[in-house]
Parts: sequence; structure tokens; C-alpha cells
Amino acid sequence: MGESEAQERAPFFRGKLLTPEDLELTQQYFRERFKRHNRSLHGFGIVSGLNVTVNSGQIAVEPGLALDCEGKSRSRRKTPIAATDISGRAGLPAGNLMR
Repeated sequence: MGESEAQERAPFFRGKLLTPEDLELTQQYFRERFKRHNRSLHGFGIVSGLNVTVNSGQIAVEPGLALDCEGKSRSRRKTPIAATDISGRAGLPAGNLMR
């Protein structure tokens, strides 16, 4: 469902028999509205957290929240992760990459 299709809310009235499509349309409307709000007012990037540290060739990413270029929120709620040992890979210098 494209953005233009989701700009209309499902019409509700007392006594209306709700179908799964009505509920999906409503959810899609609010998802698109939220994304449009984020794109228009906030742009994209890191909102909070997501600190990246490199220690002895290990990359760690802390919990946090970011917005992607489509306005979707991306969150990391878990404890910090260590991705992998990057020392000596593909021309990357060993040790601290933050020089």
C-alpha cells in the first residue's frame, strides 16, 4: 500500500461491521502518518544512544533510537553488542579507528 493510499482513514460509524481490511487500513494510515511526521519535522539520523566504541579491534554498539530516511524509527533496546574483530581487515588499521 503506497503512501497516497494510506492518507485516508477508514470511515467508521456506529453500527459499522469492521473487517480485517478496515483495521489494516487504519493501522497503515497511522504508520504512514507517523513516518510523514518524522520525515517532515525531524529528518533522519540518531535520536539518542547508539554510541559506537572500538576497543582492541572490537566494535560495540549501545542501545538507542534512530530514524531512517523513510521516517521509520529504528531502535536497539538490548545491552551493547560486540560485532566482530575488525583489526587487519580489508585495509582497515588495527586498533583504534577513531584517530
